[in-house]
Amino acid sequence: MVKAAIADRDPALNLGQFTERAEAFLGDGFHESVEEVVDDALRLMEKRREGFNAMVRQKIVEAEADPRPAIPIDEAFRLLDEAKARRRA
Repeated sequence: MVKAAIADRDPALNLGQFTERAEAFLGDGFHESVEEVVDDALRLMEKRREGFNAMVRQKIVEAEADPRPAIPIDEAFRLLDEAKARRRA
């Protein structure tokens, strides 16, 4: 039983409902352990977060460079609500 084998190797590693999904990657010959699968998954999540943060930073730079005057937050939300209502109509 594969679940028992993982628990025997490292009882601290408990993936719960994701155990079978992680173990499925072991058959591809690319990963030698569930730990490597988890490490790859975490590395991909870090890259995704870095990409998102870079996009947010770029949007901030663009917003700061926008020559249009700022509008009060209440007005901004009103405009957003109107845009949502138009999309739903």
